[in-house]
This record gives sequence, structure tokens and C-alpha cells, in this order.
Amino acid sequence: MRTGNRGILVVEDDPAIRRLIEWTIQDEGFAVAAVPDGAAAIRYLADRRPVLLILDVMLPRADGYQVARALRSFHGRRTPILLLTAAGDVRDAARRIGAEGYLAKPFELNELTALVRDLLERSQVPTLAGSADQSYLDAAAG
Repeated sequence: MRTGNRGILVVEDDPAIRRLIEWTIQDEGFAVAAVPDGAAAIRYLADRRPVLLILDVMLPRADGYQVARALRSFHGRRTPILLLTAAGDVRDAARRIGAEGYLAKPFELNELTALVRDLLERSQVPTLAGSADQSYLDAAAG
């Protein structure tokens, strides 16, 4: 599966968790951008629309709710949100934030990758064989 130049955005303030998520998702073949706080995420979202937002709730400089509102404001509901949090009732937080999926911390990496694949499939991210980029490359190659 390929996301083209629009990768997955990971917003997590804990550097060890952020790197682990980033490496795990990259190992699955996806392009990943990662930022450490809500303000950086909002700046990223102002210029780019990721194919998936993996979002913590408790973030410095702007919380996950503010980041989710910014995403919806800039890009509508086209980008699914996967909420990762250690905060209380994760199901309620996901509902309030408008997330399409959620995992409570700590989580298993296989759960994360399965949920990422499921959310991307439901949002119809193209596979390499069916992507517009590949069709263009095939036509250009003659």
C-alpha cells in the first residue's frame, strides 16, 4: 500500500513512543511524518493533508482536541483520526474528538498496524498497483 506524498502524521509528545510508532508504520511501507506537539501538528496540517492522523490527546502547546478541530477545519472529514491515549475513558475521548479508531496506551504494535491498515482501507488509500502515480509512471514509460 502506498500513500504517495501524503503520508501518515503522528502527533505524540513522548519521544520514545513517537519514534516507535514512526518506525513501526514505516516498516509497514508507509510514509510517516512525526511531530512532538499540537502546535507543530497544526502548522503541518495548514499546509498538508495526511492520509491518516495518529493523535495523542494530552499534548503540549495544543491538545489533541485542538489538533482534531484544525484538521477538520482545514481538510473536512476526508482524513481519518486514530486516537492513542492514556487518558481515562479512551472510547469517550475518541467519540468527542471524532476519531474513527482508538487505542489505549499501552498498546500492542500489531494492534496499531492492524488498525492503521483498516482505517486506510476504509478511507480507500490507493495501493501501489492502483494508484494514479503508478498509472502516470506506466504511461510515461511508454
